[in-house]
Amino acid sequence: MPTSWREDQCQDRMLIRRRTRHSELARRRIGEPERVAYGPSEIEQLDIYRAAGAAAPIFVFIHGGSYPDAVPPLRNTDHAIEQWASF
Repeated sequence: MPTSWREDQCQDRMLIRRRTRHSELARRRIGEPERVAYGPSEIEQLDIYRAAGAAAPIFVFIHGGSYPDAVPPLRNTDHAIEQWASF
């Protein structure tokens, strides 16, 4: 059943509030990240959350970003990832 624009906007706001609240709770528990630049702009930074104990496992999450107008870029970046990441 299709929803109205107003219902969609209300749901979007609710989801954003929930995501913001969950992020705040997580940061209270694990602390603020260390920010490490990999490029010249403010947005080009890694967030590093350090574990409390020694020899803790590592988890790496790489967000792929977004595409303007939902159109992916024409270039293939898989080769760049393969140069520095192992799975």
